[in-house]
Amino acid sequence: MKQIIKFFFIFISGIAFSQDLKYSEKELQQKLDSIKAEANLLFSHENASWNAGDLANSNPKIRE
Repeated sequence: MKQIIKFFFIFISGIAFSQDLKYSEKELQQKLDSIKAEANLLFSHENASWNAGDLANSNPKIRE
């Protein structure tokens, strides 16, 4: 029983204090822009790999 109480105490205190970071509007926008840029890069790589796979499958010499 004591272990369960300790676990809940640590878990709830972790949740309460984990959201304490505050970013300025400029820092937040900078982070969001970097996430968006990385997402666009990943999408372009994914799109290129799909196109390369389709081209390779359509060519009978490569498929063998």
